[in-house]
Amino acid sequence: MPRPLTAACQFAAPELTTDAAGVTRVTVSGCSHWVRSGQPTLPFRTLRLALPPGFTATGVVARATSPAVTLPGAGPLAPGRAPAA
Repeated sequence: MPRPLTAACQFAAPELTTDAAGVTRVTVSGCSHWVRSGQPTLPFRTLRLALPPGFTATGVVARATSPAVTLPGAGPLAPGRAPAA
């Protein structure tokens, strides 16, 4: 029977900064920014787990331990950069 390997991540509270044009950037301490052309720029973190010898990953499940919240005062999110011409 497979044995689960678990890990937990904790995140700092998000910080919002809004520029003069009303565009909001979301940052979270310890996270990088996911930047895709035409998509909102959002914080993310990569988690790497070392599997014990002889183990094989058969799936990954991510669960939030807190309910989703709407961040107050957020305007349109900062977009990813346009593709190079």
